[in-house]
Amino acid sequence: MPGTFTHLARPQNGFGYALLFNQREESGPLDFEGIDDDMNKVDDMNKGTVSSWPTTDLTSQYF
Repeated sequence: MPGTFTHLARPQNGFGYALLFNQREESGPLDFEGIDDDMNKVDDMNKGTVSSWPTTDLTSQYF
């Protein structure tokens, strides 16, 4: 779809992420490596801070 860009990643550390943008770059190729580098920095800052994930299924409240 014109004007959209999505990047999905599932690194070996088990912390997967999806990034969605509503605008493409004006020129040049999309910079996947730059995005991965930035997300790795975020992951490094949050290492060990998530001790457990919620078990509640909220699907019915939103869909």
